Amino acid sequence: MKHTTSLLVVILLGSLLTGCGGGGSNSSQTTPPTQSPQQIQITGPWQVSASHPQNGSTPTGLTFIEFNGTQTGSTFSASQVAIIDVTYMSGSPGDYTKATWSSQNCVPGPYSLSGTIDNTSSTVKFTVQETGGQITATSTMGTGPEAGVLSGTYSDPPCNVSSLPLIAGQALTLAGKYANTCNFNPCGTADPSLTLQLAQDSSNHLTINGSDTKDGNFMLSGSAIGSSMWVSGMISGQNVSW
Repeated sequence: MKHTTSLLVVILLGSLLTGCGGGGSNSSQTTPPTQSPQQIQITGPWQVSASHPQNGSTPTGLTFIEFNGTQTGSTFSASQVAIIDVTYMSGSPGDYTKATWSSQNCVPGPYSLSGTIDNTSSTVKFTVQETGGQITATSTMGTGPEAGVLSGTYSDPPCNVSSLPLIAGQALTLAGKYANTCNFNPCGTADPSLTLQLAQDSSNHLTINGSDTKDGNFMLSGSAIGSSMWVSGMISGQNVSW
């Protein structure tokens, strides 16, 4: 009944104003309230990805820039930064299971990152300081369904990268059980029995419990951001770190 009464009141008022012929002169327009710009937060783990196209739009691989951001006002920085290159196997573009993952090798680390935020224009700019060079990037924060996603370009002159399109968002957490061949030392030859159980908490602390027939059980611990991890532990009596 409330909705019906309101509708009748609107109709009656409209009829009266029209009948009097002076409704237009007494009406007033309400100015919609000004919306404040979204307040962009670049804190915690973030992952930037940029695809490398070749022969048109076919990707040959991509680059991940992953960092743990700390923001103060309109500036942010990160000291824990990783750059990962992913190269797809020929004929399998976009297939991460048939790809080579490696640390960026054109310019070695360590890396540091700093950036600025302009909430009025929703612009985020950042620079990654490398050894003998730097990456510069400019991006815009999305709205609506794309809120929380940055899109833009980045350039890395020492690695012959110019205005490569990028997207960025909060990095996902590493968790669950994984099974794969072991291709890092001191594991030695690949062991198809290798399994890894990963757990990561809200502070990015990572624990890896693994086992295989060659090395038995082992545990690694450290931190992770997206696909990058900094871990250490003991495998077959040897101290290891990555």
